Amino acid sequence: MLNKDYTNELLGLEGVEVTKIDRKEAAIHIHLQMEKKPHICPSCHTQTTCIHDYRTQKVLDGAIRHQAMVLLI
Repeated sequence: MLNKDYTNELLGLEGVEVTKIDRKEAAIHIHLQMEKKPHICPSCHTQTTCIHDYRTQKVLDGAIRHQAMVLLI
């Protein structure tokens, strides 16, 4: 039997991996990591999987069990 992780399906997220879930203060922080995909570099116009900036984006989402949900991508 396959072991399936339903977290992404529950949150309605595709193309991301849930790496960590924390409860902080009155919010639930869900840490996500996007899948690497090849794209075209705007400078040299060659295909690459390198990313210029890896900063974390904080996205406020709805509530789960009356607690705010924060997505950290």
